[in-house]
Amino acid sequence: MSGEETMFFSRFIAGNIFCSVFALLLMLVKALLGKRLTSAYHYRVWLLLMLALLAVFLPASALRPLWTEVRVNASAQFPTSGETGEISMPVLTEIHDAAVLAEDSQTMAVLGTVWALGAALSAGMYVKGAMELARLRRGAEPVSGRVLAVFEKYRVELGICGRAALLRSYGVRAPVSFGLFLPCVILPCREAEEMTGRETEHVLLHELVHIRRRDSALNLLACALVALYWCNPVVRVALAQMRRDREVYCDWSVLSLMNTQDERLSYGHTLLRFAGGRRERPACAENGLGGSSVQLRYRIERISHFQRRTRRDSARGLVLFTAAALLVALELPVLAEFAGGEEIYVPERHIAVEEVDYSALFSGKEGCALIYDMCDDRYIAYRPQELMRRIPACSTYKPFSALNALEQGIITPRESTLSWDGRAQPFPEWCSDHNLSSAMRGSVNWYFQRLDELAGDTLTGFFDRTDYGDARELARFGSGDGAGLKISPMEQVELLRGLYSDTLGCARENTRAVREAMLLSESGGNRLYGKTGTGGNERTETLGWFVGWVESEGNVYFFAVSLRCGEGANGADAQKIARGIFADMGIDI
Repeated sequence: MSGEETMFFSRFIAGNIFCSVFALLLMLVKALLGKRLTSAYHYRVWLLLMLALLAVFLPASALRPLWTEVRVNASAQFPTSGETGEISMPVLTEIHDAAVLAEDSQTMAVLGTVWALGAALSAGMYVKGAMELARLRRGAEPVSGRVLAVFEKYRVELGICGRAALLRSYGVRAPVSFGLFLPCVILPCREAEEMTGRETEHVLLHELVHIRRRDSALNLLACALVALYWCNPVVRVALAQMRRDREVYCDWSVLSLMNTQDERLSYGHTLLRFAGGRRERPACAENGLGGSSVQLRYRIERISHFQRRTRRDSARGLVLFTAAALLVALELPVLAEFAGGEEIYVPERHIAVEEVDYSALFSGKEGCALIYDMCDDRYIAYRPQELMRRIPACSTYKPFSALNALEQGIITPRESTLSWDGRAQPFPEWCSDHNLSSAMRGSVNWYFQRLDELAGDTLTGFFDRTDYGDARELARFGSGDGAGLKISPMEQVELLRGLYSDTLGCARENTRAVREAMLLSESGGNRLYGKTGTGGNERTETLGWFVGWVESEGNVYFFAVSLRCGEGANGADAQKIARGIFADMGIDI
C-alpha cells in the first residue's frame, strides 16, 4: 500500500469514528425531541450525516491547505514567556501517534483489502437490485384512462417538470417510484384494480412527492454510502432510519395537502392496505408506499399526531440543523490531520525558541531563520511559526546524499572523483570531472544524481534512518536536485548538529569528509560551513535555502535560513541574509 493510500485509509478510519459519534448524537437528540421536531427536520438532519460521510472521500489535495493553515496558526499561538520572547513549542503526541499508525502499511494493507472486498460485494448487491428495477420497468405496461388523468393532474399541480411515466406490473405488491432522469411510478396490477378513487389519489400523491423531491437520487447516494461503510453498523442503522424518516416526511407532505382529519385518516388506511407489500430483494434506489410492519407502525403513529408546522417548530428544527451543521464542519480539520502527511514537522520534545527580529535583513521576503547556539544550548529564530513547515530541500540534501554514498562505499574520502559523461550541462563549471569537494561547492547535479542512482534503495533507508524530512517523498525526487524531498528549518538544524557531532550512526571518517566538503570560507579564526539550495519553475526562482554552521571562538552556531517569497528567492539571497545575521552578532564570516 502506497503512502497516499495508507494516509487515505487512516483518514477513512478517523472519518468512520467521527461519523459514528455524530450519528449516535443525532439519534439521541431526535429521540429526546420526538414529536416536538417536525418530520421535515427529522429527515433533513440526516442529509448532514451524508455530507459528513462524503467528506471522508475528499482528496488529500483539498484538505492539506486547511491542515497547513490550522497547524501554522496553532504554532503562531504558542505562549510567550516573560520579556525574553521565548516560545515554547509543545509535543503534539496524538498527531505523532497517528503518523506512526499511518506508517504501519502492512496492517493498513490488510484492512484496506478487506474493506475493498466488502464494499465491492455490497455494491454488487445494489447493482443487482438496480438491474431488477430495470427489468421490472421493461416488463411493466403503461396505465391509461382515469388513473393516468389523475396522475397527470397531480404532476402538474406539484410542479414536476419533464416526463414521468405511470406503469403497472405483477412484479410488485406495493407502489414504487424510481428513476433519476426518466422517473416512473409502478402500481401493482392486482391491488390497483381493487383500489378506490381516494386510495389511488393517495398512492399517486405519495409517489409524485418523492419524484418532486428527487428522492431517488438521494436514495441512490445512500445506497452507495451503505456499500462504502458496510463495516460500520452505526452508519447502516442511521441510514436505515433516514430511509424511514424520508417516508414519514413524504407522508407529512401529502397530509399537508389535505384539508380534513377524515382525509388524513383515510390516507393512513391506504398505508395499512399495502402493509408487507415490500418486495424481497436488496434495497436499491426506489421509494415505496409499503414497508415493514415496524416502519408502518411508526408512520401510522406519526400520521395520527399530524399537525401543521408552527414557527416554534421551525425555529426548534433550525437550531438543531445549525448545531449539527457546525459539528459536521468540525470534521474537516479532523480529516485534514490525516491528509497533511508530513508537511509540518512535529518534534518529539519540547523546544524553546527565543524570537528575534531580522525583518530588515529579509527586506520583505517571506521566510524564516533559525540559529542554535551550542554553548548556551539555545535557539533563536526569526518568524518561529515557520520553523516546522516542510518545504522542498533542493540542493541542501546533497551533503546527506554524499554521506550515504560514502557509507555504501560508492566513493571514499580519498577517492571521490566521478567522470563527466559529456552530456550538455546548464553551467560550464559542471562540464568536467568532479570530486566530492568540487561537486559540493558547485552544487553539481549530475554528480549527486549519479551517487543516488548507484545508491539505489539504500538512500531511502539512509534518509529514513536519519529522519531526514518527509521519508514518504523519497521515491519521487530522484532527480539529483532534491526538489521532491521536503524538510523543515528545525530538521535542517537538528541534522546538521548530528553531522557535526558524529551522532548519525555513520563512520567518523565519512562524516569528516562531508564536513570538509562543506567548508566555504575562513575569516579571522571563524569558519563557515554550509550548503545553499534554490528552487523554482521554468520562469523564475521561488525558493532559497542556506544551511550550515559557523565555528567561532570555541563555539558553534548551527543555522538554517529559508526563503519562499514566490519570486526572486534563491540560495544566494538566503546566504546573504545568514551572513547579515552573523554580522549583527559580531561574527565576521
